[in-house]
Amino acid sequence: MGLSKLPRCKTSKNQGVTLLELIVVLAIFGIMTAVAVPYLRPATEHAELHAAAQELYGYFQRAKVEAAKKNLPVAIIFTLSGTNKYTVFVDNNNDKVLDTGEQVIADISLRPQQIFASLSFPGGSTKTGFTPKGLPSGGAGTVVIKDTKTEGSFSLSVSPAGNIALR
Repeated sequence: MGLSKLPRCKTSKNQGVTLLELIVVLAIFGIMTAVAVPYLRPATEHAELHAAAQELYGYFQRAKVEAAKKNLPVAIIFTLSGTNKYTVFVDNNNDKVLDTGEQVIADISLRPQQIFASLSFPGGSTKTGFTPKGLPSGGAGTVVIKDTKTEGSFSLSVSPAGNIALR
């Protein structure tokens, strides 16, 4: 049997997709996206809240380290009304008030849907910090950061020994 007697493959005249097929695939993709998006939003908001809590934890750790490194107290003050922000600074005169000339380490505002749900520092204070020995100035306490849309929250605690924990 020679090469000329082998059966030939038929070539297809279809070399692409039709416009109708493309529209159907895009419609299916659109429907799947519309169904999935509402389920992804809470996960995104939870991740943003977790990131804000981790950032707060990191600045508490940094405040403790800076206090020991500079041999000066470092304060953290919380502003609850309106902005929901916190400021970390080297407190040269140990009065937990940001005075002219004191080094600001961080000045962080939370996202609009995130709030400080509670602060529990001695005397109901909105101020805390660390001594040069790494101990909390004014005593132990807890900060709760909450997302007002999802109602999720994280709690950051400082023990009397200066240990910082995020839950």
